[in-house]
Amino acid sequence: MNRFAKFICEADFFDQKAGGMMQMTSGLIMLATLGGWWPTGGNVIPETQAPVATVLPGDALQQSVIGVDTRKIIGATKTYPYRAIVRIRVHFPKLAANIDVQGTGTLIGNDTVLTAGHVLYDRTLGGWATRVQVAPGAGKTGTPYGIVSGRQWTVPTQYSSTGKASADLGVIKLATPIGKTTGYLGLTSAMPAGTRVTLAGYAVAAGGNLGVATGNLQTVSGGMATYTLDTSAGDSGSGLFSTTHRIGVVHTLGSSTMNEGVALTAAWVAWLNQWRAKATSVAANHLVTITKPLTIWQTVTFQRKVATARLGTVYRVRREYLAPNGYYYDALYDGTGKLRGVINRGAVTTLKATPVRQWQVVRRVGYTRWQNLFWTKRKGTTTAWRGRRVYVATRYRLGNGVSYASLYTRPGGTWLGFVNVSALG
Repeated sequence: MNRFAKFICEADFFDQKAGGMMQMTSGLIMLATLGGWWPTGGNVIPETQAPVATVLPGDALQQSVIGVDTRKIIGATKTYPYRAIVRIRVHFPKLAANIDVQGTGTLIGNDTVLTAGHVLYDRTLGGWATRVQVAPGAGKTGTPYGIVSGRQWTVPTQYSSTGKASADLGVIKLATPIGKTTGYLGLTSAMPAGTRVTLAGYAVAAGGNLGVATGNLQTVSGGMATYTLDTSAGDSGSGLFSTTHRIGVVHTLGSSTMNEGVALTAAWVAWLNQWRAKATSVAANHLVTITKPLTIWQTVTFQRKVATARLGTVYRVRREYLAPNGYYYDALYDGTGKLRGVINRGAVTTLKATPVRQWQVVRRVGYTRWQNLFWTKRKGTTTAWRGRRVYVATRYRLGNGVSYASLYTRPGGTWLGFVNVSALG
């Protein structure tokens, strides 16, 4: 019997309570264990009689141990590069509370893990994972570097929208920069057929151990690479790395004759580098208004949500960030000069003055005349000005669709403040 039981899929369900993988076959709950399948309250089922597993979309429907299983168990997981390989457990919306999905990932930065996209996004299970945890260098004896929570995760749009096989990649940003302790692996887009590679993964059948297979890439074409290295449930997301510890392929699919993974192109490496890089910033000084109710984060590490932005609110942007995820974020300051947080630039628009230069009449009373568009100081109301002509120099349209006019007693005269245009006629 092989040291690893044969499995149908490459990422699988993990029962937190039972401590093993749960499979439903003809109504029978199965626990996957090293050396075979244990039905609850029953005997060992030989590998040749292993029941069909419930698989995740994107995983192959065939066996992925090819011939004799040649994988080896790594006991010294605290040595490099094995301590940079992480066991991943994630939860999806449609799974029971005590059921997780298990996969594998590799640290590619101090706080960045590379894995397969289907480990993080599964449309049939409710879409995005709701909880992600990784354990670097985990082994049967425990987790020497602890369990680290993900604070943000993503997959390429090509994968989340169409399930494109050659885009089945995922990135996890961690709440703790554990890579400073474990180290991490590099990336390469130059990994042709014939390259000697190592695949290290947390197959559920290994009983919590890290299994390693070594061999050569067979083909690299169409954004995918093939190889005969053995894999099984839980290996999804494993990085295939060279003798110089650079990842060029991410394992995603398995079959009885050949296994497959996404071959990293120069474009994918650039995308991954954006995610693992530190945020860069430049000084700024302009007003913006909120046009989309997105999250305001405390910082560009995205660890703490401050609030949901309110449409139409005006802020001053004093710093602009290019975050590791490749998106731009603006640092928002209120009218008192206090930093309120950062927000994706797609949620704001620059507040610009539109020239009007017209006389209008104040028609409504009780409207506030504001000292600024932050709404922090009043100049008075429109009550005393009802029926009187005022000069509208400029107009500002806020993100909620409401416009405010800048009023004067006459061109170049006394400024009366900002007033909602609904008060004018």
